[in-house]
Amino acid sequence: MPDLFFECHSGISGDMTLGALVDLGADLDAIASGLARLPVAGFRLRAEKTKSHGVAATRVRVEIDEAHDVHRSWPEIRDIVRGAGLSERVERRALTAFERLARAEAKVHAADIERIHFHEVGALDAIVDVAGSMLALELLDAGRIRCSALNVGHGTVRTHHGVLPVPAPATAE
Repeated sequence: MPDLFFECHSGISGDMTLGALVDLGADLDAIASGLARLPVAGFRLRAEKTKSHGVAATRVRVEIDEAHDVHRSWPEIRDIVRGAGLSERVERRALTAFERLARAEAKVHAADIERIHFHEVGALDAIVDVAGSMLALELLDAGRIRCSALNVGHGTVRTHHGVLPVPAPATAE
């Protein structure tokens, strides 16, 4: 069971994570097959080789049909992940990731975690990114996963809540 280390000097995103895991040997077709069990529709995975600043990598894009790109609550995401029949470890890892996000959002909004409604994180591409990454980790039989300090950026970003500082409050949390 290999340990993995993510170097995040330029931040990290779902497509970066999936691409790195595919580069390590996780089979994209097997990931797509596992994701097909999610009780949601309207997405495809596409891998492409890319270079950034002279460094070769794989980018995995989640292509979404606009009609299926709705925003969901923490309970809805929990039901989607639980309804996929994923392995216990994949399900646990995916639910842990989303629960941590839900707890941060709940704290920032002073709201009950069961009432948290995600915007960007509740979109279909985020669900596919997280569940797909957890499937890829399973395919690689990954053990302990660590990362460098995260570069979270600076400035401002326009969101559904208006203009927020970067990092956004829930990200900082």
